[in-house]
This record gives sequence, structure tokens and C-alpha cells, in this order.
Amino acid sequence: MKPFIQKGFEKAVMLERNDELSIALVKDSNADFALVVGLGSMEDSFTPIAKLLTKSEIDSMNPVKEGSRVIDEWFKMVRGSLEGKTA
Repeated sequence: MKPFIQKGFEKAVMLERNDELSIALVKDSNADFALVVGLGSMEDSFTPIAKLLTKSEIDSMNPVKEGSRVIDEWFKMVRGSLEGKTA
């Protein structure tokens, strides 16, 4: 199982590197609807990356500023060492 930080980093890199993003309506296991951002399209292949938050979800969050700074610096450091392949 991947740790949260690894999954978060992978999703951030996917968002930064790909301009073929789309939005899809999904239903979770509780039959609740949500909007998600993903790669590809529903007609082809769609890979969910991030859920778009509702106003109540956003309002219930409290930023952890110092932890966010640490993660941001770590992402910048690791991102600089990534070497991708060109098609």
C-alpha cells in the first residue's frame, strides 16, 4: 500500500504534466454524487485523480501551514529529479 504522501505526489505530478483533463460525475459506495477531475475521457479511459470539494467540505477544513510548507518544499525537491520519457 502506498503512503498518502506518495499518492498525493503522484496525483500532483499527473495534474501538472497532463493537459487532457476532464471532469466526471461519479457515485461513491454510499450512493453520494461527486465531481472528480481525471485524465482521459469517459468515452475512452478515465483515471480519477482528485475529487472537487463541496462548500461544506471546504468550510470544514483548517490548513496546517507548517506541514504544508514542508510538503511543498519536499515536492519541489523531488519534482526536480524526475526524468520522464517523451513520446
